Amino acid sequence: MYINHRFKNMSYYQKITKKQQEILRLLFRFRFINRIQIQQFLHHKDRKTVNEWLKDLVEKQYIKRIYTETFPEKTKPAIYYLAKGGISFFKSEGVDKALLGKLYYENIRSEDFINSSQLLADIYLDLSNSKNKKADFTMTVASDYPTHPLADPLANLLPSAYVEQKNKKQTDLYFIEIIPDLPIERIRGRLKKYISFYESNEWEGATGEDFPTLLTICPNIQILIYVKRFLKRKMIESNTESFTAHFTTVDKAKKLGIIGDIWET
Repeated sequence: MYINHRFKNMSYYQKITKKQQEILRLLFRFRFINRIQIQQFLHHKDRKTVNEWLKDLVEKQYIKRIYTETFPEKTKPAIYYLAKGGISFFKSEGVDKALLGKLYYENIRSEDFINSSQLLADIYLDLSNSKNKKADFTMTVASDYPTHPLADPLANLLPSAYVEQKNKKQTDLYFIEIIPDLPIERIRGRLKKYISFYESNEWEGATGEDFPTLLTICPNIQILIYVKRFLKRKMIESNTESFTAHFTTVDKAKKLGIIGDIWET
């Protein structure tokens, strides 16, 4: 089935399939994802067909592609993000303009932002993998926060992701924080916000639940050691020893997955 969609700056209809619309929704949610991830999200076995859908979306200006022809980058899958046509698609669906405004600047996003977006997609795929799925889960990312039932506390804290994992006995809650490779001063500010948010009891007041466990993913082992020591010191200073945090590196999360034996307490 084809969907007709007209853009203001085009005099003809651009046709895209339901599967291509699904790709647009994935890019709206995760911002930057690669071809392999898209194929996994779609549960599609035919790489050629997925590449044809992506090529068509690029040609119709719904999405843009990041790909380098030189080695070793040439061996990596192409990365995709929404272009103006894709943003117009969501405008036609009635998505709030305020939520779409930031998408016009995707072409100048930092490498850290692009890599973090793909890591979040990997985390979602890892959690949804039937081999790893020991409990039902929901994963909420920044693009979901404005329409989430917990919009206010999530918008105030803005974790990289919020995960609820439910089994028959209990529900486990997690904040995922992907620490970018930034100056220590900026990293400290981000960590202080978690401690302040914990002390405010805003989460407990809004949800009636205990504060989620913080899963911190660091760019390298040096920053992991710093983050671990800094949080421990702040927890002692503010008498928040019940605040729970676990730590790992980006490399471990990519190699072994979020479910793997990768966490330090």
